[in-house]
Amino acid sequence: MNDEHANDTMTPQQTASDGRLESLQAALMQQVSDESLPSGILLLTNSFNEELDALDGSAGASRLNQLEWLNLYYALSSSATRPLASTGEDIAQEATAFAAEGIVPIYIADFVYRRVRPRWFAYVRRALDAERNESAAAAQLSEMTEEAHAFFGSAQPPLRYDLFTPLPGQHYGKLTKFVVPQTAFKSNTGRSIVGITIDFGDGGGAQAAPDEVIEHEFTDYGRKHIDLTVALSDGSSQRASLELEIAAAAPVPNEIWEFKESSGKVAATAWVYYANVAGRTKLEKPVLLAEGFPGGRTLDQLWPLVNQSGFVDELRRKGRDFVILGFADGTRRIQENGGYYAACVQRIIDAKKNGEKIAAGGASMGGLIARFALCRMEHGSDHQVGLFFTIDTPHEGANIPVSVQAFAQLYAAQPCGEAARPSATQLASPAAQQMLLQWIPPRSQWVSGRLYPVESPERKTFLEDLRRFGWMPRKVGRRIGVADGTANGTGNGVPSGVHALWFELSIFHWANLWASQEGTAQIVDMQNWEQRWTWRAGGRRIDGAPGGTRDSWGEAARNLPGRWSNPHPNHCFVPSVSACAIKTHDLYAGNLEQLPSDLDAFKTSPTNRAHVDLPADLKDFLVEEILKI
Repeated sequence: MNDEHANDTMTPQQTASDGRLESLQAALMQQVSDESLPSGILLLTNSFNEELDALDGSAGASRLNQLEWLNLYYALSSSATRPLASTGEDIAQEATAFAAEGIVPIYIADFVYRRVRPRWFAYVRRALDAERNESAAAAQLSEMTEEAHAFFGSAQPPLRYDLFTPLPGQHYGKLTKFVVPQTAFKSNTGRSIVGITIDFGDGGGAQAAPDEVIEHEFTDYGRKHIDLTVALSDGSSQRASLELEIAAAAPVPNEIWEFKESSGKVAATAWVYYANVAGRTKLEKPVLLAEGFPGGRTLDQLWPLVNQSGFVDELRRKGRDFVILGFADGTRRIQENGGYYAACVQRIIDAKKNGEKIAAGGASMGGLIARFALCRMEHGSDHQVGLFFTIDTPHEGANIPVSVQAFAQLYAAQPCGEAARPSATQLASPAAQQMLLQWIPPRSQWVSGRLYPVESPERKTFLEDLRRFGWMPRKVGRRIGVADGTANGTGNGVPSGVHALWFELSIFHWANLWASQEGTAQIVDMQNWEQRWTWRAGGRRIDGAPGGTRDSWGEAARNLPGRWSNPHPNHCFVPSVSACAIKTHDLYAGNLEQLPSDLDAFKTSPTNRAHVDLPADLKDFLVEEILKI
């Protein structure tokens, strides 16, 4: 995509925050000791008081989903004056280990802590008033804080990722195995679990000891409400309520192929489904679809994404075999996963042993992986592909608002930034760099005096490699794509330069983010404890452009502890012109069918839909084209 604004850049400006603010905080923290703060946790925000107060271990305690539990755990762990035994990352790894055995662990947080009273914030505001200018020494820890206790639980299946954003995990299948491990009881109270009574919310229940596996079969799918009564070693009992989504498992594939690295580690997996026709016992008329960023999805997670509007089901009914290709790590370079895509194409050729052409493509970044793999195969082998297809693929680049990128990287670099680190890490990954039109590196890589955002060197190299191998597959019968954005130039409704997000963790930590606009304007104003950051950008109105949408502002806020407001959630992620492989600097161009494209045909959406949404009209176009070969 040609960018006439390539020299418009954003300059981060760092200034020290009000010295009085820093001294007020320091004066309070200097009084912290094992004697004054035996719990080891001092919560310097009132953003969570209402939620934590509702988690009192009583029968009426609030119900939490997985991300809500993690956010509160992050809030308490980041407020610890000495490290807690487990980080959120530790919990995620532990949960993954349980999932490998088909078990859903239930984690419980049981913490006493001190938190600042409302009088502390009133005191800070008076002290920052130049006319009052009170002395920081007057703030006494015992007077400004109060003790509190919270008890809350959550099921912890492996988190799912939707691009850069974590989502609550799901359990697939009605038969479920639960366990409350003693190690999953995170507490600073000195007590332990003696027994658990579980009410599954559907008339079923069970009693168990810690570490004992409990089986339960739900009668249907959907969001389940589960209540626990936990008997503790001090003779007390506490209640916790949680929710867990029970989803249908994917149908069992006819074959599973694994593609391994030289070390023997599985790098990609193909799930093979034969057509639903009598006598079909092997691949004959294959369709291959690759997943997109960030990879790592299980078949159960991929199936509802791939089979939207009955896409797979319809093709199988009409005699087509279907191969779903997933990548263990979709954040690595597109070229590397392109090698595994090419290996899968060759495996299909070896399996079918006939003259039938292959329909090969991918969704989102999966389309770029397929595109690169087929281009490279054309320099030495016959891929036997009759149709190359893509679903909202960023052929000419993708967009995550630079305000979101800056916010994520700054937040992740803070001591309290554990909740932002997974997203910041994925934004910094090679594959993300290769897709994004504008990129901001991690805070540790910022160079003084350099202007940001930049076009990543990773993206430049990827585009050079594409050109070297022909840019687009040429030895295919037809190249097609579908786009989740409009073709008439109608944007998604995000006004130029609009205030898109307000976020507050505490009086010492807050942020305001704005959408992009033509001309130079402030897009980030952020307080990070001792530092104040402001960013000004000059560039394009890309956030409001026609195209497949994301809710990165809202997703960032929902997955971080704190209060927030998100008045304009959706932004353009894959511009329509990009999904349609049209080279133009005009992101708001209309009549896309009249513009030159690297695709032979494409279909757009009548409205700007969520990225990789496949409604019936787009599905029907793909099916019709696939059945032609």
